[in-house]
Amino acid sequence: MQEEGIKILKAEITNFKNISHKTVVFEGRSAIIIAPNAGGKSSLIQAIQSPINSKIIPLQPVKEGEERGSVELLVGGKFKGESVKYNIGLYFSPEHQKGRITITNEDGGKVPGGKSVINDIVGNISFNMMEFLRLARTDAGGVSDAGRKKQVEILKALLPDEVVDKMAELDVERKKVYNERSTVNAEVKVMKTNLEGHEYTLEDIENYSTKKDGEAIRTQINGLSTYIEKHSKATSAQARFMETISFKEEQIACLQKELDVARHNLNTTNEWLQKNEKPSIGYLSAQLKDIDDHNAICDEIAKLEKSRSDMDTKSAESDKKTERMKEIDKEKAEVFASSPLPVPGLAFDENMVTYKGLPLDEDQHSTAMLIGIGIRIGMAMNPNLKLLVIKDGSLLDRQTLRFIMKICEEQGYQVLIEKVDFEGENEEVTVEFTESEEI
Repeated sequence: MQEEGIKILKAEITNFKNISHKTVVFEGRSAIIIAPNAGGKSSLIQAIQSPINSKIIPLQPVKEGEERGSVELLVGGKFKGESVKYNIGLYFSPEHQKGRITITNEDGGKVPGGKSVINDIVGNISFNMMEFLRLARTDAGGVSDAGRKKQVEILKALLPDEVVDKMAELDVERKKVYNERSTVNAEVKVMKTNLEGHEYTLEDIENYSTKKDGEAIRTQINGLSTYIEKHSKATSAQARFMETISFKEEQIACLQKELDVARHNLNTTNEWLQKNEKPSIGYLSAQLKDIDDHNAICDEIAKLEKSRSDMDTKSAESDKKTERMKEIDKEKAEVFASSPLPVPGLAFDENMVTYKGLPLDEDQHSTAMLIGIGIRIGMAMNPNLKLLVIKDGSLLDRQTLRFIMKICEEQGYQVLIEKVDFEGENEEVTVEFTESEEI
């Protein structure tokens, strides 16, 4: 049973850049395009892609010295459940410097819709797998933040617009929550430093956790003058009563009654004086100072306890921010699950592409793993046109090339690989089909 998908069956090129005339019968087969530097490899691949990707048509497509040029592609396969063949022609002339497209069916009849048919068939044919993987690195081998973001933009093309919008919304919220959590954590750090910097022991904190009441002593001090005056009056009365007693004793015979009264008053006064010593303002002041000192430390302990409570509140707030970030990550994972990328475990945020949670680069993943991911991304970008192009195949060793061909063969894709002939065996561009050639 024929698999769904379109492949290139034949390409005929005339007067395109440095190619006078070249016909290649692919019949859907994969091939390696070989030539020395400036030998026409890139021109051949560019010519093959031009009818199906207008973005790569060169500014001067017609060979120097000629007025007209053309590229004719025969593509075929199963498309939307039907076996089809299309002749796609791109013709250059003085009147059509950017080329004129014609599309006919295998019977030569014009296909209605023209370029819309090509748009239905072709995805992102210009996707360069190796270039995509290298974007995350600078020329010096460091991390390229700009390149990582460009990878993200490329992958967004694989998702529906509503999914991309939802991902952007979640990324914005996650960044906001992350910044809020950073602010809260900074406050917690300052609070923790303040709490660890005080000089009080646990015993001090226990002793000074409750304030003492000095109001009674303050009342005594405020009323001390009245109290002293009262004491002085009592002392004076004592003297008077003693004089009276002395006087009355001389007149005891006639003043016995008065003497008894005086003795009674004396006894009463003595009892009061015995119970109430003459107050000392210095003693009371010392007591009040002790209370004030205690309460000052008590205030500082209360501040420490308030700081500790505030720190606990901020820490709890930070934990909530962390939980929300986890929820956002989970929600993003659910979004990816509903509209998955071509490789399970592949994801992205606003800054980078990741695979299984790690950045998509050679520090985190093997070369074979990266190339496999790149191939599957390229396939996802071309679901109908089963064609991948690798322009820098000379950078790949034989084992890696076999690995690429194996994946493409398993997935039913046609791949064109450009390689430089460093040994100079071929003076001009040659096409070697992988089914018959040793890679």
